[in-house]
Amino acid sequence: MSRAANKRHNARRDANEPGIVEALRKSGALVDRIDGTGTPDLLVGYQGEWFLLEVKVPDKKPRLTEAEAAWHERAIGYPVAIVQTPEEALAAIGATGRYWEALADMPAALTGSVYRFVPPDSDNWFGV
Repeated sequence: MSRAANKRHNARRDANEPGIVEALRKSGALVDRIDGTGTPDLLVGYQGEWFLLEVKVPDKKPRLTEAEAAWHERAIGYPVAIVQTPEEALAAIGATGRYWEALADMPAALTGSVYRFVPPDSDNWFGV
């Protein structure tokens, strides 16, 4: 990727991503940023497992872009956790426990592979 193209792509990354990456690395996770149209933002290795994380801005309902939805549709069976905070990212990889829910507003074909962290004190959670 050219330096100019890389600069444009980095400008589109969510502002909360560096804090999430830092927390994951401090937990001992291997973290790589993924650069591709529609792909999840982070590939995370932790305790012998791989995780795909999609970072979304906090305080907004997480929504996939058209390109992200198309990628997820092709990747059925490869779960992607949508996270908004470092705590959610740590929980998604099992560093603090894993709690997931399928996103209700995703197309039916995607609900098996797109998840969002739900705090364990929520009324709507289950452990995986």
